[in-house]
Amino acid sequence: MARLLIISLFIAWGDGDQQKSETDRNARQIHFNRLVDAAYSEAISLKTSDSKSKFLRRTALTQIALLQAKSGQLKAALRSAELLDDPKESLAAFNAHLHLAAGDVEKAVEMRPNDFAVLTAAASHYARQKKPDEAIRLVQRLKQARARDRLLLSIAEAQLSIGDHRAASITTGMIKDFEDEQKSRVARRQATSGDISGALKTVALINSQSWKDETLPYIAEAQAKQGKLKAAENTASSIESGYYRPLGFALVAIVQVKSNNLSGARRNVERAVRSARDSPRTQYWRNVALAQAAVGDVTGALKSVQQIDNAVVRPRCVAEIVEVQLGRGQMTAALKTAALITETEAMVRVLISIAAYQFSKGEASKARERIQQAIKSADGDVMLLQTIAYQQSKAGDSQKVEEWIKIRPRAIERVWALLGAARGILKPRGAN
Repeated sequence: MARLLIISLFIAWGDGDQQKSETDRNARQIHFNRLVDAAYSEAISLKTSDSKSKFLRRTALTQIALLQAKSGQLKAALRSAELLDDPKESLAAFNAHLHLAAGDVEKAVEMRPNDFAVLTAAASHYARQKKPDEAIRLVQRLKQARARDRLLLSIAEAQLSIGDHRAASITTGMIKDFEDEQKSRVARRQATSGDISGALKTVALINSQSWKDETLPYIAEAQAKQGKLKAAENTASSIESGYYRPLGFALVAIVQVKSNNLSGARRNVERAVRSARDSPRTQYWRNVALAQAAVGDVTGALKSVQQIDNAVVRPRCVAEIVEVQLGRGQMTAALKTAALITETEAMVRVLISIAAYQFSKGEASKARERIQQAIKSADGDVMLLQTIAYQQSKAGDSQKVEEWIKIRPRAIERVWALLGAARGILKPRGAN
């Protein structure tokens, strides 16, 4: 009797948790719908006097329609699409994609039976649902062999994304003209989905050494994640091109840091630095810098950033170093590094990252101060405002997000910020 009582209590407890979770999901969905509706109301009232404002309005309405469709509001989505003023053919194509977003795949294919983009999305959907026959039937609609191969590749990638390695192997076997670029894409997908053996077999089929070298860093990373460190280091060492060897060692080092193998990580960071010095491609210094920051060598990381010849990438890389420091719990050091940034977009990114860290530590008032600094730095840039709203909403501070959105001076700013806030509602902190 006592055992039955305990079991019933556990069941009731589990049911209560499930009901609470369901209630929370429903509340977030209602909140999401309200924010999207508010964005729609703002968008239809926008005055568009120049090409930029027209573009921003059109893009916002496109996003609104897709979000409405994904949340099950297909009629509202189709209504939003009508406001795009697209040519009849373009509108028909977009409406099919709205049906796809709403999950009505058959209707989308019925509407656009020869539209390659629609067929690709539909076939990928069937592949992720483990319905290969339905996916292949869509391939058979295509008359051109090259188009069939492209669609088969998309199906294989979708199958690999859910770890369906056997089905993906069958699908790639159907590709008639399996080009090196396609093999590289498949091998990378195989590696990231855990099928290292399959990835190595696919790499062996690649004829071009440059495509092999571009693929191998990601196989090395996957091997390191599986604890096969010797194999990972050997894979990175086997990369012939100085273009990609630094990336291979850097990716392995970052994995080692995450598994607390700091001595091994430092060894591979040194290898990455040596390889990068021999590389004519300075963009790989970014990966080296992040690996150095991950092992605690921020001074070295900042020196590596200076080797990057792209003026846009440099400040972004410094922002990423700040994020690495925050991930290590080094707030004081992160603030010191952040002070080196003067470029607007990178500064906003850093302020948002610091705010997210403070929210995670329960320091909401300090986090909101950072958010206000980020809003001021954004200076009306709608894309940056959208990102700020997204991150703050994701942190669970949606009420405060709406407060600052309401007082933004321009309707276009409010539209984009509302869209960011809506997405954040459905991606609470800790969600992938």
